[in-house]
Amino acid sequence: MTYVGKQVLIFGGTGLLGRHLAEGLSARGATVIVASRRPPPDPGIARWVRCDITNAEQVVEAYRQARPQQVVQLAAALQMACEAHPELVVGTNLAGTDAVLRNAAKLDVEHVFLASSLAIYGGLQGELDESLAPNASAGLYGGAKWLEERLGARYAALHGFRFTALRYCAVFGQGEAASAGMAQVRKRIESTRLGAPVTITEARGDEKAQLTYVTDAVDATLALMSARDLRHAEYNIAGPRENYLSLRDYHAQIASLFPRTADVTFTGRARSGGLPRMDRLTQDTGFVPSVSVIDGLRRMYAAELHTA
Repeated sequence: MTYVGKQVLIFGGTGLLGRHLAEGLSARGATVIVASRRPPPDPGIARWVRCDITNAEQVVEAYRQARPQQVVQLAAALQMACEAHPELVVGTNLAGTDAVLRNAAKLDVEHVFLASSLAIYGGLQGELDESLAPNASAGLYGGAKWLEERLGARYAALHGFRFTALRYCAVFGQGEAASAGMAQVRKRIESTRLGAPVTITEARGDEKAQLTYVTDAVDATLALMSARDLRHAEYNIAGPRENYLSLRDYHAQIASLFPRTADVTFTGRARSGGLPRMDRLTQDTGFVPSVSVIDGLRRMYAAELHTA
């Protein structure tokens, strides 16, 4: 699929995933419009429309200015923020996604892509494929993501556009994590490379997840966005199987690169995720993730490693 002449609207496009996705789409010839509360760091990549997805008028205005063929909904409060402030689940995540979908239904949008999460599987262990139903252990954030997926599928069936949910797993890369979640925890662990110890109150350290370097997440997304025929409505997106690491493992990989790395003290408790299967993604697009955690860290901190 060529993106020349295509308009793509990204809600929440200033975060880690959104910035890289905007760059990838722009490089392929798309006109990218980012709808977010703050402008993107590189204004040459995308046009910016000020938008808070909890503001219905601003969502309408974003659509009016963009007139997109494809829409990507990334804007959301993350897991720990939702648990600490449950009003965000309805007021931001559900209401925001509903506004994005309702306006897509009124226009000639061809395809809406929702940033979902492996959190919908909750505490399920073992192999996780997309056919598994969520359960009570998914929590507020994961349960809301599942409901957003169902909303998207229903709006699409009623109004004739296509809808795809992208279930991302533990995306990491260079840049800030704007909302409270495990991404912020990993950022604090990364900061120990500078020689100052940190205390992590949200986890005990042995919680595992299959980490996904941001370029793998973006390349998988672009492969799905450009595919002519997607056979499914939900796709897991994760890094290589070797990236199934605990937080302590993550810290050890950082320490292997930076001799000054300080200690991490874990005083909290979280839970491990299962192992996401990506048969659907590979079969429908041919995409296979390739970036290991250590290679991702080398890319993130190449300048520091070069001067060390």
